[in-house]
Amino acid sequence: MSLAQDITRRLGGDWHGTYGTVPGPDHSPDDRSVKVSDDPRKADGIDVHSFAGEDWRHIKEAWRRDGILPDLERSGDPYHVRLWQEARPIAGTLAERYLAEGRELPLPDGAQWPSSLRFHPYVKHKDWASAMPALVVAAIGEDGMASRIQAIAIDPKTGLRIQVNGYRCRGWRRD
Repeated sequence: MSLAQDITRRLGGDWHGTYGTVPGPDHSPDDRSVKVSDDPRKADGIDVHSFAGEDWRHIKEAWRRDGILPDLERSGDPYHVRLWQEARPIAGTLAERYLAEGRELPLPDGAQWPSSLRFHPYVKHKDWASAMPALVVAAIGEDGMASRIQAIAIDPKTGLRIQVNGYRCRGWRRD
């Protein structure tokens, strides 16, 4: 599932193959005035268009405020921004298996994983001998921006967290 698909699902919108239509901020749940699609050229990986004339910046800021779209593009660390953009929602991934089985945190029926949790199949770290699949976690501050990001290496065979060269995970903190 892509980030645009995840946003569409979280907002109760409709998916149309390559884009979703969702309610605009402060609109009724039946509204479909905003189009959202994945766009790797955008800093946060998402393109937004409002058919009601709302500014896309206002829409993204509302989504960041509501925790739907974590704000990493203003973090100042390009590697971590790119890592977050490349990561995808965890539903159906090794990261979901790690949480459900390895950490014994199954998702209750009808619940959704927070958008601050993502999966990346190929995380590189200078202290790791090779790239590893990882659960990527962002801590979102009161300002809606990511204050920290962490990648937890996962063994693709067992679905458990692994320790690589003495390091369990890769972390970053915005100062």
